[in-house]
Amino acid sequence: MLDIILLDILIVLYAVRSYPLFRLSSLLFIPYIVWVTFAAYLNLYILIYNPTGA
Repeated sequence: MLDIILLDILIVLYAVRSYPLFRLSSLLFIPYIVWVTFAAYLNLYILIYNPTGA
């Protein structure tokens, strides 16, 4: 789970830092940020409601 959170942070950091130089590239990362955040939510949901790890 920690790796997905780190990935989220790095993606947002890239989008924010690249915005002044490459605005279109930064804006095109918004759907990717949403998708990775949703995937992190799904993983957390599975982790919480399936504690046996099966």
